[in-house]
Amino acid sequence: MKSRIKGRFAYYSLLFLGYSLCVIPPTVATLTYFPLFRSVGGGAVIAGGTALLLILSIQPLWQRGLKLLSSGTVFLPWLLLFLLFSGLAKIADEMTVISFVGLLSNLLGAGVLRLSGGIRRKRDE
Repeated sequence: MKSRIKGRFAYYSLLFLGYSLCVIPPTVATLTYFPLFRSVGGGAVIAGGTALLLILSIQPLWQRGLKLLSSGTVFLPWLLLFLLFSGLAKIADEMTVISFVGLLSNLLGAGVLRLSGGIRRKRDE
């Protein structure tokens, strides 16, 4: 009974850590480089580019919630964005940093989520 509780705790701990690594670093990097709101005339509107990057940042949680994919990471789009923005030189230095942070954090998150899956399989046996 104790080993089952330890296995469940380890599984959920690694699951939480994996999703945290996939979502928090790209979100923080995006909000560090780009403002969420920009002023237009007398008011403020949500910046479209920032909103797009934030949606991409929370995509792992969205995918997990909808159970569309077996993995909660989106490292391939982050890799493609990193390669695209690194080719755009000076106009996208911030985008390069954000996509690189997203790539690395999602690769780390994928490893942690794979570990949590192994613990879950052992627990179910």
